[in-house]
Amino acid sequence: MKAKILLLLQAFFLAGFLAFPHPARAQTFPYAAPANHVRVVTWNLENFNDRGTKTSGSNFLPDRTSAQLDLLAARIKGFDASVIALEEIDQIPALNDLRTRLNAGGGSWQVITESYGGFAPQQNALLYDSSKVNLISSTFVSTNPVPSPNPNNIPASYSEWTYRSPVTAVFSPVGNSNQLFRVIGIHAHWSDPAIRNTEGYWLANYVASLLAKPAETKNVLLMGDFNGATPVEGQTAPAPHNGLVSGGDLSNVVKRNGDITMYAGTATVDHIYVTPAARDRLSNPTSFVIRPEYYGESGTDFRASYSDHLPVFVDFSITPLTPRQSWRRTNFGSADNSGDGTDINDFDGDGLPNLLEYAFGKRPKVPDLAGIVPDVIGNKLQIAFPRDPAATDLTYTVQASPSLAAGSWADIAQSVGGAVTAPINSSGCAITDSGTGPRTVSVTEKDAFTGSSRFLRVKVSSP
Repeated sequence: MKAKILLLLQAFFLAGFLAFPHPARAQTFPYAAPANHVRVVTWNLENFNDRGTKTSGSNFLPDRTSAQLDLLAARIKGFDASVIALEEIDQIPALNDLRTRLNAGGGSWQVITESYGGFAPQQNALLYDSSKVNLISSTFVSTNPVPSPNPNNIPASYSEWTYRSPVTAVFSPVGNSNQLFRVIGIHAHWSDPAIRNTEGYWLANYVASLLAKPAETKNVLLMGDFNGATPVEGQTAPAPHNGLVSGGDLSNVVKRNGDITMYAGTATVDHIYVTPAARDRLSNPTSFVIRPEYYGESGTDFRASYSDHLPVFVDFSITPLTPRQSWRRTNFGSADNSGDGTDINDFDGDGLPNLLEYAFGKRPKVPDLAGIVPDVIGNKLQIAFPRDPAATDLTYTVQASPSLAAGSWADIAQSVGGAVTAPINSSGCAITDSGTGPRTVSVTEKDAFTGSSRFLRVKVSSP
């Protein structure tokens, strides 16, 4: 009998273990950041850690227990993130305690926050992993008194401008000191659309002022709780009608990921907006919601330990744009080889596809064939063409043929990776290619041609 009871207990224990896996087994987010990327996350932590003292409503949960704080730290570490913008940090001591839990066992997490007498209602903060990114600079942006423009005439005494001051920091990936990016963490007003719109106007002007500074990075990620009507994007502080998105400075890259119902209602999703330069570096031009289902837990359990908000993330490339990608972004607004900026598209209809417009230093939206000149010098064939040594991702090859027939072309001169054009295959051709900036290259064959025809051409390719 005892053996049967023991066997039943063992079976029950096994079933219970399978049904309720240990929390540590469910902490790692199943999508790792791609190689050569940093993951940036935003997450409203719902009155951290001061939920139990709230009186304006009946839906507030008790403060998180020590065990729940450990679960929160494990969840954050499992995101594989480098920077996390946090909102609703009600107690800075609690945030420091969270950092201690994150670093238990040898972590490298740091916090950027600002204290208002030790407590900061609705405070923004940044967490970052110093083993993955270096902090270059950080500040809390003063928005008190109410900033200009103020189209909705928000009273100058409005206190939440102080308590919700945006936090901003510039980072570089460890080992890539020149690849800077800026994160701005914000928390929009939760109830009054007029106040949110004023905040949106201010944010639009603030981002524009950053982009206007030549020394500032153009890779800006605006992240946080925009307090719009979920699950619809665009009903947030920087809505299209106030110019932040429609003006072209930022693009909304949040992805709802389908229905976001989480617990007895609809969960709130945080948002990420990015500048065009930052968008070019995203592994996917959308951000992704981190849902309770990824961990096999209910929305109710998720909120009890974590938040009523669902975090979102983007993966940001730390690999520099190639010169051609930068050229595309400058001329067509996107670094992608697609749309108007695709290599084979002849946008201005002058006979030169975009790849050759780039190679020859032309303006791809203005018809212009000047500078590509064939000539005969003393019965020797010559070709001249413009070349920009900054186009280090191209190879320029001058080829000669007696007939234009396939297979008849021979390489006689070449420039690789921005280097000076040099003769190849003992061609002995005369070459002019000098100077420190864009220059005209001329290649003249060594011998006078004796046949009935002779042809030269310039072939441009990626190395």
